[in-house]
Amino acid sequence: MTSEQKELENLARLREFKAVFDEFVNESERAMVVLTASRIEYLLMQILQKICIANTSRSDEFFENQGPASTFSNRIMLLYRFGILDREFTNALHQIRRIRNAFAHEHTTCSLDSGIYGDQVRSLCAPFLKYPIFLSFREAFLKNAVTNRAHYMAVTGIMIVRLGAIFNFAERIDHSKAWEFVSMTMKPDITKPAGNVPAVEKA
Repeated sequence: MTSEQKELENLARLREFKAVFDEFVNESERAMVVLTASRIEYLLMQILQKICIANTSRSDEFFENQGPASTFSNRIMLLYRFGILDREFTNALHQIRRIRNAFAHEHTTCSLDSGIYGDQVRSLCAPFLKYPIFLSFREAFLKNAVTNRAHYMAVTGIMIVRLGAIFNFAERIDHSKAWEFVSMTMKPDITKPAGNVPAVEKA
């Protein structure tokens, strides 16, 4: 990739992140956490829908009710086991899911800076603080704020952009290589006359 291509890619990433940032920046912390997690969960579903064999029926039990990909947790694990996400990405997604669940069921005011939530956000963000892309996004959109909210928005924003890129490049599983119940070598040759079927010996 040339330096010009890299620059264009960086600009595209910044535009994507700005769109995410503008959507959630003015929300309350509870709404921001729930909405960003919902966006992430939806992107996981879109990626799975793109790579899995197409469903021809009106409803898709794979993603509905108690289907294998019906929950946030299952979607994360499926994409990890399919080799789409690495371990670091997977762990971060599970932390996002846990924070979302806690905020969604909390009856009092929620804050990413207090108590157990503060610890969860610091644990989520710590591995990414060293990456230049995190620092550049935080500088460009969050005025270098070092609050847990700013760090959470930077990580989830980058995550949403990355999942969008994964969706764009994902390819459907090649169903032509699926195993048949009876292989061609096991099927009878209909061009030859059927012979006598050998009797089964009695024990």
